[in-house]
Amino acid sequence: MWIRVSALAAVGLLALGAAGGAQPSKVRAMAAPHARITNFHTFHVLPTPLRLDGVQRRGAYDPMAVHSRANRALWDAVERELVDRGYVDTEWMPDFVVAIYATIDERLDLDAWLYGYTHAPEWWSLGRIDESPVLFPAGTVVVDVVDPESLDVLWRGAGATTISADPLENAKEVLAVATTIIQRFPRAKPVVIANDR
Repeated sequence: MWIRVSALAAVGLLALGAAGGAQPSKVRAMAAPHARITNFHTFHVLPTPLRLDGVQRRGAYDPMAVHSRANRALWDAVERELVDRGYVDTEWMPDFVVAIYATIDERLDLDAWLYGYTHAPEWWSLGRIDESPVLFPAGTVVVDVVDPESLDVLWRGAGATTISADPLENAKEVLAVATTIIQRFPRAKPVVIANDR
């Protein structure tokens, strides 16, 4: 029981820290030219996948370690922000699925994670020849919105923060970046239900 309470308290502290944290300096969001995001109403956040190299991530504040406090807080924050923007979370036939990546201690390589879709949309680097669509510096959060049928990336948000020597502070900053990214995602249009007369 004590372990569960302390884990919940840690997630709460991370969430409070994210709300009061510094504004991330670099956040970018872009939709695929063919994306029809305004027609979406339902979503599902994908669970953290295995790494391609089989290395298991560990640590309470590692956002990509499956059972870490930072991982749970990050995934919960993205879900909550999408619900606040008018979307409904469902595992059964969602309009889009969401993949989350974050790193605080090393360069982020999207190809290292087995989410099951192509991580390098051609449209992401439009106008920026030197930018890789799959490699990002430490302190980066990437949120991909993916078509669950075609597995095309329809929207990507990416943001970075400065990493310090304090792992708890880094986890708070990553949470703040993720929240800012989702705030760039379009709000869902209200569903209009016609009355029968």
